[in-house]
Amino acid sequence: TVSVLYWGRRGGFSYMPCSIEKPNEFTARLTSATDSRSILWTVALAVALVSVALGCGVEAWPLAACVVVMLTLVWKQATEVRRESLLVVQGVCVQLEQSSFLRTTCEMYPTSSVKAVFINEAFHGLTVRNVLAMSCDETPVLLLPFQNTNPKLPFLRDAWSLVDSMLQT
Repeated sequence: TVSVLYWGRRGGFSYMPCSIEKPNEFTARLTSATDSRSILWTVALAVALVSVALGCGVEAWPLAACVVVMLTLVWKQATEVRRESLLVVQGVCVQLEQSSFLRTTCEMYPTSSVKAVFINEAFHGLTVRNVLAMSCDETPVLLLPFQNTNPKLPFLRDAWSLVDSMLQT
């Protein structure tokens, strides 16, 4: 088993792990994850604000507004994609997986339908990100395996090299 671990700063606050695992010559799993501690801080903040409001004798409507805002923040944190992986089984399929706290989605594409894999630049708000992109016969748009976790360029280069070499053979 060959395993490579990358660590890069995300947003200046935390480190995000990225790994490449190649258990045998026919299979490779590339994983990128974000820090999952932010949802814990959001829940802790919500509980603290509600308990302070109850202790101070705040009226019902500001307390209800505070609870709605905090529930919205917790829902946003819980549905945000925390982990993305790309599994390549040589000659069989390419599997894209996205996981959050509440759900996991999985898409599979046969390797025969993948036309090209490349690193591209994409706009995200006012910034430009490097993304790994895949062109596939089954979809009219580009597939972006790591669009939510935003791994750094060294990981994307190694991922591109490995996936491209596995799809060429």
